[in-house]
Amino acid sequence: MFSLPPLPDLPLSIVDENELKQLPQSLPLVYPRFFVPALEDKPQDPIIRTLQEQNRRKAEEERLSQKLNIRLVTAITKQDEDTEQTLSGDASSGTWQNLSLSWDELTQRSTPTVDTVPSAFVSEQKTKTFEAVVKHLLPQPIRPTKALKVSELREILQTLVFGDSSSDVPWNPLTEQFGSPEDAPLMVVDGLTPDSTQGLISQFIAIGTCLRRLETFALYRRAMRNCHEMHAIVHCVHVTLTYVRNQMAENLPSEQLLEGHARYAAYCDLLQSLARFCRRGYESTPPYYPLPETPQGLLDHRAKVQVARGIKSLNILRHARPEHPVCQYVLGEQEQVTGWVWTAQDVEHRASWLERHLTVLNKRVHLWQAGTEERRTLAADQFPSPGIPVTIEETPLDSADPTPTVDEGAKYKPEISDFRKFDLEPGAHLKKVVDPVEKEVSKLRRLIQSFPEHLPAGSPTLFYLIQTTVVDPLAAHCRLLSSSLLDLHFNDLHLLTHFDVLRRFMLFGDARFVANLRAALFDEGNFTDDPSLDGSGMQPSLDMQIWGVGLNRRLSTKGEWPPDGYSLSHSLRSVIYRALDGDDDERADDSREGERKVLQEAEWRMGFIIRKDHDEGEDEQVSWADPMSIQALGFLRLQYRPPSTLDLLINADVMDKYQRVFDFLLCLLRADSVARANFATCFNKTPSKTNPFSTNPKAEHLSRRINQHMQSFLSALIAYIFDSAIGSHWTTFTRRLQSLRRDTPSESPQTETDERDLHDVFSIADYHSETLDKILTACLLKSRHQAAGAALRKPLALILALGKLLRDAHTLRIGREGAFVKLTQLDKAWGAAILNLIKHLQSLDERGIAKRSSVADLRELHALAGGAGSAPLGPGDLLLRLDPYNWYSKATTNR
Repeated sequence: MFSLPPLPDLPLSIVDENELKQLPQSLPLVYPRFFVPALEDKPQDPIIRTLQEQNRRKAEEERLSQKLNIRLVTAITKQDEDTEQTLSGDASSGTWQNLSLSWDELTQRSTPTVDTVPSAFVSEQKTKTFEAVVKHLLPQPIRPTKALKVSELREILQTLVFGDSSSDVPWNPLTEQFGSPEDAPLMVVDGLTPDSTQGLISQFIAIGTCLRRLETFALYRRAMRNCHEMHAIVHCVHVTLTYVRNQMAENLPSEQLLEGHARYAAYCDLLQSLARFCRRGYESTPPYYPLPETPQGLLDHRAKVQVARGIKSLNILRHARPEHPVCQYVLGEQEQVTGWVWTAQDVEHRASWLERHLTVLNKRVHLWQAGTEERRTLAADQFPSPGIPVTIEETPLDSADPTPTVDEGAKYKPEISDFRKFDLEPGAHLKKVVDPVEKEVSKLRRLIQSFPEHLPAGSPTLFYLIQTTVVDPLAAHCRLLSSSLLDLHFNDLHLLTHFDVLRRFMLFGDARFVANLRAALFDEGNFTDDPSLDGSGMQPSLDMQIWGVGLNRRLSTKGEWPPDGYSLSHSLRSVIYRALDGDDDERADDSREGERKVLQEAEWRMGFIIRKDHDEGEDEQVSWADPMSIQALGFLRLQYRPPSTLDLLINADVMDKYQRVFDFLLCLLRADSVARANFATCFNKTPSKTNPFSTNPKAEHLSRRINQHMQSFLSALIAYIFDSAIGSHWTTFTRRLQSLRRDTPSESPQTETDERDLHDVFSIADYHSETLDKILTACLLKSRHQAAGAALRKPLALILALGKLLRDAHTLRIGREGAFVKLTQLDKAWGAAILNLIKHLQSLDERGIAKRSSVADLRELHALAGGAGSAPLGPGDLLLRLDPYNWYSKATTNR
């Protein structure tokens, strides 16, 4: 058959003679593994030859079994035949098996002659031989085994299919899972290994476990008070379980174990997927992760926010304008929005209906927004409902079991037509009662049966399908609700007018209000005036000597502090009224009727109140009982009660921020009034009202220099507060709202300094709150700026201290020499206070504006700190205004 090449001649110096003698003289014979014997020249009988060869092979197997010391059963009993039939299947079960013998089959089964050497690999032996070797050589399991017949295993599997437990596979209530105890023997079926048997049983254990867990979940959720979404999920679980039970009941496990294992794989996958959706998968153990109560848990974060805000918008609209088109319920709309979809045709009809519904609803809303109150009442009837689409199911579901026709019997005249019921069979006139669950099960069955085994390549993903059919229409409807609510706040509730009222009164944006409040709370005269000339009837006394500097003597007729509510109400009664007087003339146009109404209501919506306790988080050491304190008016609050429909935008938290700014502005207003009185006292040329230090030129010069420094500081601080801290932020805020009112939310422009996307009232509420936070930060009123805020209030307190010193020197309550000593100490305290404030501002100057700028003139300072179109500079702006040339730092160092 083949030959080897001749060996090359090797040199004798390399090859040893002993090695040459050990070389084989001839090669061993190589026999073929198989061959086709030549046919004898006589008639052939293949059947007899095949039977003889089978007998020979049986004898060979017996010889091999004895050699391996294996007890091998060679006779095939009836039980073996049954087992082999069970494992392989028969024709009735749909499994084809070739049992016929033909000439070709017998020829193929013919084996080589006795000269053929058998294979040395055990895996190439007969099946029975291989199984016997495996059982003999592999280690036996430690746990004992329990032999089961096929019929016994079938009963166990049928029990698991119904979700019930048995003695062999009980239910564990702690783990909520079927399974045998650890010390129980392993179940083994004749003809299968323990691993194969456990693999077969594990599938049905998973089916029974998921079935029992889903049933428990459905019963538990039904006993609770669920929302509509959770009720729909529970109903879906119940319908699916009913369908799976019906299908498995029609195909119970039989003795064809392998065939049943393949048939039940689809049910196992379906139940496990449904269990994982309900957070009760086969792999999980109690306690389970909670299922979302609403479908928001199935949406992304952006969709969640849109849905939540859409729900809030609808609730606010129903409270403010229940007659609004988006709040109207049209018969048939809810039934089309909510429901079950089973086929692609259902999805197309639902999407088409939602598109038409949103189009009609948009027209209703635009007509409502463009019309007057009289026209709005007719807006809902202008456009009809989009209507109910055609029925999706054109053929009956249970076409195989149609409703039987009823023989109505003889014909009767109309006046006695009711007697025809007596001609019918009992119960024939009653309609057939259809179980709604069975109806849904039939729909699910049709869906699964008609569903293709493999989806086309162009089929959308589940995420895309949910996005286009559920999320996008829902987001469009939420945007319509948000835009309707936004239009309601701008045009019907006049939100901008309410903000303007808050700006005018709470943030001192109205000059008339500030002037009236100054006249009601403070004195503007110098400290040389006789208090008996103010018309209050009070004479100079010890009470007037300790009366707060700059406070109006009319606030309390008894000279006590804090004054009672009657005295304050008498003084502040007409402050707000005089500030609002004349606004009606400015808004005489008929188109501004709503704004005039808001301003008229502001007379009783806004008022002064007195608080008796400190707010939470406020320093309780700040005493209102000391009229000399810079915070002596901290008990006075200005309250504004907006309409309940504006609670989202003007709530208690927002009003608290306004009040903190108002308290600071009140302190600033008092310091400004005292500074004016100090200036009038120090620079008065009237002989009877001259400077108390006029007899001492050095003291007079020092008092005037200190007064100029204080006046310069106060002017810079007031300009910073109203131009930069409040004015720049509020101007940006109102401009954004005005542009949003003119344009749609999607077309609203965004400035470079604020990239916020304003599209609904919720974003406006957040923007409003953040604007107030920026104002508080710029005024050093945040809790993190407590030290810097205290440093800012210290110079204001020193202004009051100078006024008290001038008053005491004029009334001779303190001697001239002692007054000069205190004046010198006040000068040193002023320089130290300003230097301390500058250090705090430098630490807060995050942008380094003061370090980067070398101001050459006032025009450059104005461009850097509050010019038109410039961004707010923060504490650096105040630092530039107070000490542009580092004068205080140099003067303190020289001292």
